[in-house]
Amino acid sequence: NATGEGGLSLGITGGSGSGGGGGAIFNNGGSLVLHHSTLSVNSTGWFGGCHGGAIYSNGGTLNLNHSTLLGNTTGKGGPGGRGSGPGGDGEAIYIVGGTLILHHSTLSGNTTGGALNGRSPGGNGGAIYNHGGTLILENAVVAGNTTTGRGPDIVQLGGYEANTGVNFIGDLAEAGSPPGTILTGDPRLAPLG
Repeated sequence: NATGEGGLSLGITGGSGSGGGGGAIFNNGGSLVLHHSTLSVNSTGWFGGCHGGAIYSNGGTLNLNHSTLLGNTTGKGGPGGRGSGPGGDGEAIYIVGGTLILHHSTLSGNTTGGALNGRSPGGNGGAIYNHGGTLILENAVVAGNTTTGRGPDIVQLGGYEANTGVNFIGDLAEAGSPPGTILTGDPRLAPLG
């Protein structure tokens, strides 16, 4: 639901995806609510092109309520063979279709997979890569993420629904035109985790 009441309360650290995506969670069309959860230092592993350092959501609804995604990464790109192709996209969350709701949640310190030996492009979307889905922000912070490709915080290839409250997106490059009140820059976050 939109306010994220109920749902799962998880702490997942150090998860590693195995070639598909979603270092901690793969949501395949379901309705998933994470409530007061922390997903940190998860990775899609070595292989290039694996997306969603913490979460890969393929359709359905993903609702993060009072949750933190911190220090997640995707695999590096490579010149051929294992780890070939560009680095992975969506270091915290990669969404294909469906809906992502961030309610009083923070995504910070996530990093894209870089280019291996400078031979292939790095990943895109330091926190979120939205590929055709809908993003709803409700008093969310998406800032302080890094990428070697496009969009340090959000790559928006889908749409927004009406955002509520005040949302903080550190860098709007590639984030499209989010509605509502948006703050940018350095959020000066205290250490998370």
